[in-house]
Amino acid sequence: MSSIAEMGGVRGTTAASHARREAWLRRLPLLPAFIYVVLLTQIPFAMTIYYSFFSWNLLKEGSFRFSGLDNYSRLLTDESIRTAIFNTVLLTLSVIAFSVVIGLGVAMLLNSDVFGKGLMRTLMIAPFLIMPTAGALIWKDTLLNPLFGLLPYVLSPFGLSRVDWVNQFPMVTVVAVEVWRWTPFMMLIILAGLQSQNLEILEAAKVDGANAIQTFRRITLPLVRPFIELGALLGSLFVVQTFDSIFMLTYGGPGEDTTNLPFLLYLVAFQGFSIGQASAIGVVAVIITTVVATFALRTLFSIFQVEARR
Repeated sequence: MSSIAEMGGVRGTTAASHARREAWLRRLPLLPAFIYVVLLTQIPFAMTIYYSFFSWNLLKEGSFRFSGLDNYSRLLTDESIRTAIFNTVLLTLSVIAFSVVIGLGVAMLLNSDVFGKGLMRTLMIAPFLIMPTAGALIWKDTLLNPLFGLLPYVLSPFGLSRVDWVNQFPMVTVVAVEVWRWTPFMMLIILAGLQSQNLEILEAAKVDGANAIQTFRRITLPLVRPFIELGALLGSLFVVQTFDSIFMLTYGGPGEDTTNLPFLLYLVAFQGFSIGQASAIGVVAVIITTVVATFALRTLFSIFQVEARR
């Protein structure tokens, strides 16, 4: 009996080792991609964390010295950093709020039986496909230029033909450009939710006497709410990193009116050459982005779970 038990144990060990070997063989094709990701993302981020504990200015010889948490403590006391954080939050919340509202309206329009909705959908997606730098230049030099821009010409009957929108209303301008860019993204996500509606439920609501507003509040909005949350979180993940539009439109000004964290990081690293302080700002920006990404992934998984239950 003991020999039979020993043979069973050997077979079990052999089967377990074979299963582990098979698992590693299945993962082996992913190894090059894993190494690539580690080399290009994790090692540079680890070096960024390392440099954030040092005071180092490239223009000052012998300035490389350990400073502990000094770079991080400056994040709490530096007025420029507080302004950049405030501008980042203001820009992100404004862009996401307007993009979601406009995207929801456009998605509902395209989900209805409207003439030419295929062409309209293509035109709505176009801003999302344009390079951010090119889009910012179009807005600055073609649409908003106070001398020959299209918008001042259209607004000339109202006495607004010479308004310099970029310099007089810098944050409003940046928000408008980013809303124009991200509304198609929100529209696509919400439209996917709208098209998953059960038409029989909508027809039943009509038969029961529900009007359009009641149907939207009680049926449509609860259905697309997870998609709205997903779009808002994913959009926040990208909007919080806005750099191109600010660089091309306002260069963070006037003063620091439109300077957000990514642009402040650029100024500190490539204008002030303060590598330690820039690394600390970068670490904080990554932490904020990671938090937003975590919420976005949880929302995405919850949507998949709901769809799977159906």
